[in-house]
Amino acid sequence: RHYLREPIDNWNNPALTDQILCFSTRSGKTRILFVGAAWRIRHNPLRCLWTKPAPHGPGGARNDSQTKFLPMLRASPSLAKLIPSGALRHDFTTLQQMIGGTIIDWTGTGSAKQLSSNPCDVTIQDEIDGYKETGDSEAHPCILIDERTKDSSIPFRIKASTPTLETGLIWQWLMKSDLRRRFVPCPHCGRHHPKSRMMILAWSEQFTVLPQKGIDGSLLPIAYVRWADDAKRKDGTWDLDRVVATAHVVCPHCKGQVRDSDRVWMDARGEWRPTQRGARGIAGYHLNSLYISHRETQFGQLARKFLLAKEDVQGLRGFIKNDLAEADITQEFSRNRIEI
Repeated sequence: RHYLREPIDNWNNPALTDQILCFSTRSGKTRILFVGAAWRIRHNPLRCLWTKPAPHGPGGARNDSQTKFLPMLRASPSLAKLIPSGALRHDFTTLQQMIGGTIIDWTGTGSAKQLSSNPCDVTIQDEIDGYKETGDSEAHPCILIDERTKDSSIPFRIKASTPTLETGLIWQWLMKSDLRRRFVPCPHCGRHHPKSRMMILAWSEQFTVLPQKGIDGSLLPIAYVRWADDAKRKDGTWDLDRVVATAHVVCPHCKGQVRDSDRVWMDARGEWRPTQRGARGIAGYHLNSLYISHRETQFGQLARKFLLAKEDVQGLRGFIKNDLAEADITQEFSRNRIEI
């Protein structure tokens, strides 16, 4: 997953103060947090507050710390040497790691008191769209967490989530950023001229609310998903097997059909490019499931999921948020794409 490289490298980029990760589900965004924190522990010790929507339960702070982060530290030879032993082993607990000069505190966002104590130079807000007001007359958890870095000379604040609504925090922060999108070369016309034959993978012109124009005002080269016309039967129903077998994206340059077998090659040669002028120091990344080389994210499988979702009582909300990584702005009812 080469698309993870730049966001991980940003852990060593003092020019950035904020990194926004608006990714689809199961895209590896948590790896960016884990690997970056591990690198800092080894090379540039940090004081970090790591927050999740809840302290306990599946996906809570304790669960992520105990079942994911700590096993990663123990599995790395260079980091395992730093883990305290003897009497100091008590400084290495489930919700706090004191290792090699680094202190990482894990917590949920349900109490303002947990978010307003020790200063930090790094804050990680994971699944930020799940954060809610604390109810004790304090500011929103996101604001309280950012305040922890107020006196840091080189702060680094990460906010990561799959989006929910247009008013959701991750979408609001993404729109403040330079909105970096993943450009990949066409496997047909871009093999010898990859830089001039780059494209963005998107679902369709209707089902996107992201800008279609770049910083200079020119149209972005976007490759949309298509499948065979004869996959739709005369009675209006879909032959889903035919849809799965023929789904592809169309290159905006040469109109060539790009298949699943091309995605690993494309990802290895892709690059992140900003598509709008954002606030200084805020790097925002948007990634949908079309870039992910899993079995369930193949073009055909996503097309099947999309068509089935249109018949579901919940409509396309889950598909829009979880697979397209876009805010739900009732795209299914919109004839004209909303430009932000």
